[in-house]
Amino acid sequence: MRIHIIGGAGSGKTSLAQKVSVRLGIPHFNLDEMFWDDPPSQYGKRRNEEERARLLNEAVEKSDWIIEGVYDKWVFSSFQAANIVIVLRPTLSLRIYRIIKRFIRRKLGLEPRKNEKLSYLIRLIIWSFEYEKEHIPRFLNTLRQNKIRFIECKNSKEAFRALPLE
Repeated sequence: MRIHIIGGAGSGKTSLAQKVSVRLGIPHFNLDEMFWDDPPSQYGKRRNEEERARLLNEAVEKSDWIIEGVYDKWVFSSFQAANIVIVLRPTLSLRIYRIIKRFIRRKLGLEPRKNEKLSYLIRLIIWSFEYEKEHIPRFLNTLRQNKIRFIECKNSKEAFRALPLE
């Protein structure tokens, strides 16, 4: 089984990937960990393109996997290799609520934290609006044009039910 999960920040990608990974006993790969070369406490240092490509290829070459993240262009090979692409599309208001909640939980030390600043939170919220208006429509069009099988789901529960988990 090869599953690629995409969705905006706060859409539930990581939670869904973790649940499906446990249920199916297959590895889960987070694209943020491939894209960013940060120590656990910081943000902002990107990996070079060759290193990202190597990490992605190592994941895609496995017989079973779940890859999740918000990226599209540099991960096209994983979309092509996937049995299915899940596009998580909860409401924008729910995503923004989750983004803010995660920020607060990290600041309080209730979740693993990075050295996040309020300016990062604001940029992420602004980017979320752009993602909804520009990125996701372009991404869906690319999937359709390339005849890549995908399903759109409003939440992780809907996506979980749509997957062949037996």
